[in-house]
Amino acid sequence: MDNINKVPVSLRGILSKDRGDISNSSNINAREITESLNYDGETGDVYKIWIKNFFLNILTLGIYQFWGKTSLRNYIVGSYELAKHRFEYRGTGVELFRGFVKLSAYTLLISIIIGIPLFALYVHFAKITPTFSMGIKFISYVLPVLFFPFIFAAIYKSYKYKISRIAWKGIRGRLEGSLIKFSLMAFFLRHGLNLLTLGLLSPILRRMEYKYIIQNLYLGNTRFTFDDSVQNRDFNSIIFTNLITLLLTIPTLGLSRKWYHAKLLNYLSQCTRINDISFKTTFEWLDLFKLKTKNFFIIIFTFGLGGPIILNNNARFFANNFYVIGDLNNLELFQSKINVGATGEEFADEMHLSEDLGF
Repeated sequence: MDNINKVPVSLRGILSKDRGDISNSSNINAREITESLNYDGETGDVYKIWIKNFFLNILTLGIYQFWGKTSLRNYIVGSYELAKHRFEYRGTGVELFRGFVKLSAYTLLISIIIGIPLFALYVHFAKITPTFSMGIKFISYVLPVLFFPFIFAAIYKSYKYKISRIAWKGIRGRLEGSLIKFSLMAFFLRHGLNLLTLGLLSPILRRMEYKYIIQNLYLGNTRFTFDDSVQNRDFNSIIFTNLITLLLTIPTLGLSRKWYHAKLLNYLSQCTRINDISFKTTFEWLDLFKLKTKNFFIIIFTFGLGGPIILNNNARFFANNFYVIGDLNNLELFQSKINVGATGEEFADEMHLSEDLGF
């Protein structure tokens, strides 16, 4: 069983029953060396960490959450294995706590600088000029919208932190790129324009954002690339699938969108490369639907206490559908010395705005 990861996918489906039926991925070139991503995390172990974090958070009035989140990430990331090399998570609770303190200080300072003058103007002119007072109220309503780009900047900053703390073969990842450029792109295009067009431009906007991230992604000093030069035909099919599934969203209660999401994820993975190494995912819409449905009922019937089950299910599902094509032994990696702080990490996690707006 140890050598299964080195054989073609078409044979590996026969040799390994615990990896499930992967006959749907038979179009992977059997002449290439194909490595499968393995995940051996156990729900019971995740629950042990989760229960420990729950009680320590109560005892410490929530302060332990930074260390608890780190211990959970240590376990989940460490349960992944690729080419007989474990992934590692090297973040610390202290880093998350410091990042939270810094972000809280920045948020308080900005609120004071902007909020106090607006409140003073409102109080001073409210009785003199009602029209001016209404203008101040309007500004106070619109102003929070202007902060949304900063939210996406915090999200990208959290990406940078997490990636910089994940290592494979001892080599850490790295994400570069501009916080400002990503935040404006995510706010005005990925979400804003996507919402205005009711999802019609979703494939184009999703590809644009994903491409920006991949082209700024490194493993050590080796850069990833996004190559869609041979995938244009597939992308045209995705655009058509997006249109059809949008029209069927209401009649199918959203089920049709799983078809689009699966095709898009598989397409994006095929466009991702690092040197001569390429990637492939084999997500199927029905499997995605089953996973989401199962997770939904777990939350309902466990009254929200089934989080560890869902976390473990998602991790295993991803591993069972992810493959690396090429000889990883030929991938030369050198460590990067760039360090990234955790400011914005906690805020981005709580906002959950890194996902699409239902499109």
